[in-house]
Amino acid sequence: MKPHRLSFCALGPYAGKVEIDFDPLVEDGLFLIHGPTGAGKTFLLDALCFALYGDVPGERGRHTLRSDHAPLDASPWAELEFTSQGIRWRIHRSPEHETAKTRGEGTTRRAAKATLERSQGDEWQAVAQKTREVNEEIARLLGLSAQQFQQVILLPQGRFERVLRSNSEDRENLLRTLFDTSLYKSASDWLDGEAKRLRDSASEQERELANLRRQAAERWQSVNPDVAVGPTSAGEVDSGVSWPADQEALDGLAERAEQQSKDAATEAEAANAAFKAAQTHMDTIDRIAEHWDRRAGLRERQDELKKEQPAIDADRNILFLAEAAEGLRQVLADEQLRRAELKRRSNLVDKKTADAVDGSSMALSLPGNFTAPTASEEMTRDDLSGVCTALALHCSNLNQLAKDAEKAEKLEFAATAERNTETSNLRLEREQKVAATEHEKKHLAAEVELAAARLAAERVADLQAAENQAKKCADAATALAAIGPKLDLARNTYFEARQMTLNRRKEALDLRQRHLDGISAVLAGTLSKNTPCPVCGSAHHPAPAEPSDDTVDTQDVEAAEARADEAAIAEAQSQEQFQEVTDQAAELRGTAGDSADDPEGARGKADEAAARCQAAAELAGQVQDLDIVVTVHQSAISTAQEAANQAALVATAAAERAEVAEKEAANLRASIAKEIGAADPSAALASVKAVEAAFKELTTAVDARDKAVTAFRTTVATLTTQLEATPFATSVEASDALRSPEERSGMLRRITAHDGESRDISRDLEANDLKDLPDQRPDTATPAIAVTDAEAAANAASAHHTRTEDAFLAISAWTDDHRIGNKRYAQNLSEAELWTAVADRCNGRTPPRVSLQRWVLSAYLEEICNFANRRLGSMTGGRYQLSVHRDREWGGGKAGLGLRVHDTYTGQEREVSTLSGGETFQASLSLALGVADAVASHTGGVRLDALFVDEGFGTLDPEALQLAMDELDRLREGGRTVGLISHVGELRERIRTGIEIHPTDQGSTVSVGTISPI
Repeated sequence: MKPHRLSFCALGPYAGKVEIDFDPLVEDGLFLIHGPTGAGKTFLLDALCFALYGDVPGERGRHTLRSDHAPLDASPWAELEFTSQGIRWRIHRSPEHETAKTRGEGTTRRAAKATLERSQGDEWQAVAQKTREVNEEIARLLGLSAQQFQQVILLPQGRFERVLRSNSEDRENLLRTLFDTSLYKSASDWLDGEAKRLRDSASEQERELANLRRQAAERWQSVNPDVAVGPTSAGEVDSGVSWPADQEALDGLAERAEQQSKDAATEAEAANAAFKAAQTHMDTIDRIAEHWDRRAGLRERQDELKKEQPAIDADRNILFLAEAAEGLRQVLADEQLRRAELKRRSNLVDKKTADAVDGSSMALSLPGNFTAPTASEEMTRDDLSGVCTALALHCSNLNQLAKDAEKAEKLEFAATAERNTETSNLRLEREQKVAATEHEKKHLAAEVELAAARLAAERVADLQAAENQAKKCADAATALAAIGPKLDLARNTYFEARQMTLNRRKEALDLRQRHLDGISAVLAGTLSKNTPCPVCGSAHHPAPAEPSDDTVDTQDVEAAEARADEAAIAEAQSQEQFQEVTDQAAELRGTAGDSADDPEGARGKADEAAARCQAAAELAGQVQDLDIVVTVHQSAISTAQEAANQAALVATAAAERAEVAEKEAANLRASIAKEIGAADPSAALASVKAVEAAFKELTTAVDARDKAVTAFRTTVATLTTQLEATPFATSVEASDALRSPEERSGMLRRITAHDGESRDISRDLEANDLKDLPDQRPDTATPAIAVTDAEAAANAASAHHTRTEDAFLAISAWTDDHRIGNKRYAQNLSEAELWTAVADRCNGRTPPRVSLQRWVLSAYLEEICNFANRRLGSMTGGRYQLSVHRDREWGGGKAGLGLRVHDTYTGQEREVSTLSGGETFQASLSLALGVADAVASHTGGVRLDALFVDEGFGTLDPEALQLAMDELDRLREGGRTVGLISHVGELRERIRTGIEIHPTDQGSTVSVGTISPI
């Protein structure tokens, strides 16, 4: 991957648009990214990584990329043009971010977007326009994941130094991100799972075998609670039950159960034979007793029938008379019916006559020529007809008067309603006039409030701006007061660290000088007899130099230099912290302005501005509501005035209609009084109609009575004629002899049944099976008890046989299952132990305690060390080489991924933690470059045309810095472009081309090209 142009906007510390053309920088091959601490040097690489992968390395999240310096309406984005696989590409991304709404106030969240384009001559052709599709295409083009890209192209500050000095577990985590060894981890996990499954299966089989033995023991003791399982039982006990210990003991228990089942079968057979004999004897005795009981019952019933004979003879006589009277049933019934009807009709005539007399005396208005009958006299049919005619004519006249009275009442009701309408509308007229006056007052008050609200609305924007500015000044003044102690502490810490660095460097230089002065004694200390001198080659050492009292060895020098390096690192860190706090204080002072030294006063001004803005905003928010109130009151005034006028018109019309109705009702009332006086026409009509109805009913009752007399006389004559041919002298005798069909049928059934049963009993007593029976009834209780006892004994023997046989079958089956399962358990246990041994070996639980995945990673680490040593040897003059230490680390760490450094000066291998600061940087840089080479070799030959190294050069002395630069030059000669991120001044003298970062209070800016010297 070769970058050409990176541009982005509103990201990180950069508020505006930034554009970096890498092509001029690539020509030199080595360029510098320079700027003060915190300016945003590293973020340039974050932006490049975000453009490619939509993610950034380190702790910064992709959701917090948007620049705090950028205005709210500015949208963040990044775009990169690069070449991969010989084709030029352009990728454009924007992160998820908050931005100002296009309409209204507030913000809205925008989703992340991505597009990928391919160069086609002078045009760009879209390849992918969805984030997921773009991510997949980038992974295919570059052949690296985001983590791999961040590790092998962007070499972060201090990352590989931590890897170099860390334990094997941290190295394992790094290598896992670079090389996909999940297959080996999955294989190890699979082996673990299979081994566990087989062990669990074997354990389950063992539990099943024990369960079979336990079930057999429980089944034996369920049949034989007092008999032990056997002399071979041992070992396992559950709920007081002793289990057979093994297959042999279980076989013995099955044999005992079989013999017990056979013995129980013999006992059951004998008990069943005894039960059958007792049952045969009982059946014989029961049959004789049954015949004796039947004979006794027949004799008893025969005596009862003889006692019933007189009643049966009486029923025969009653039945004869009832049959004779049955022919007169209808005429007797007719005579009774006609007699009752005649009596009812006569009584009705008497009642209707009394009702007519009483009604006539109570009538309110009767015709002047009407004479009502008295209760003692009987009117003829013609008299009754004349009375009804006179009453009908009088009812017609009263009906007309009643209609006139009803009409007068309706007119009076209507007049009353109209008067009520007049009154209510006059009241409504007065109320609406009062309402119109009230709405007029409220309308004027609302117009005054509306004018004030509109004026406040015009001032809200100015007041809000003043509030925001006052709040910003107050926050800055408060923060400035809080940061004062922090600034003093950072300044003192930095000055103390700088003084410590100077002291430690002076101490190291003094020791090195003393070491050089006594180097001959040091070399003499390494000589041994018959070993060539490393200087002259002679194996003879006649006069080796003796060490003086102030001689310093190499370890002392290296320790002093290490302390100096540590002090320099601490100084750089404290300087960076001091600069950050200083920048923060300057930015806050500029924001606070005149209020920088008075935070309380600034907060008071901010509160006052907020209160003024809040009051104006609340008043301005009432404009729309007040506008509606004014309109509502205007409409209410018009509505009330119109309603008052309408009510006056309705009241006048109602008064006129009431007067007309009242006059017409008075005329009708006068006409009715002239006819019937003060009587109510409807009441008079009702009373006369009641009299008319009474006379009509009396007429109907007289006609019905006359017809009933005629019918009764005819029926009596017919009955007298039919009685002459019967044994009855009078109709009363015939009526008394009558019986219902049910009674006649019942008497006939009783007579027939009695006669038949008497014949049947006499015949049955002569049967052969009832002859020759003993005088006394046989004893049936004793044989029954004998049968019950025999049956109980047979059932108990049969149940015992069933239990023993079932127990034998179950124990036998469990014994066979145990024999088969025991063989299968032995095989599975052996297989489980084998799988467990393999799984433990691959997961590092057995010596040499190296898992399969870590063993593969150690091979990758060894390959990385081979690549790294090519550069480390160049940078250290061939002194140091890295090697993989596969033994278990001190302190119980995991084995397989340890790192050691081999010192060719001493021929010894030691821990990497003993390297000095500069040497650590050299080893870290070599390791980082080795990782890049190893990843490239394992990703299908991916070509990495660019490499960025972030900081670390400040720890090198001039000689070591020159060696590191020489190695980077070799990378450049190999066709790579190398970018160095550093604020070290000496690098600005060596590398004059690059990117310079310029921090400001409005965000950082960049310039690309020649870097100005210090």
